[in-house]
Amino acid sequence: MPHILLVEDDREFAGLITLFLEKQEIKVTHVCEAEGVITLLCTTPVDLIIMDIGLVKM
Repeated sequence: MPHILLVEDDREFAGLITLFLEKQEIKVTHVCEAEGVITLLCTTPVDLIIMDIGLVKM
């Protein structure tokens, strides 16, 4: 099963994206902040990252 990391601070928008992707049988891990993404990637392999380029703390 493909695995996508979604980095998005808008929880409502992230929920919509997650719902759509999960209906396509794609596993989604959602993170609200860019901080900690590198640490997460060291322990959790993903196939694709979808990231909000307008995050406050980048």
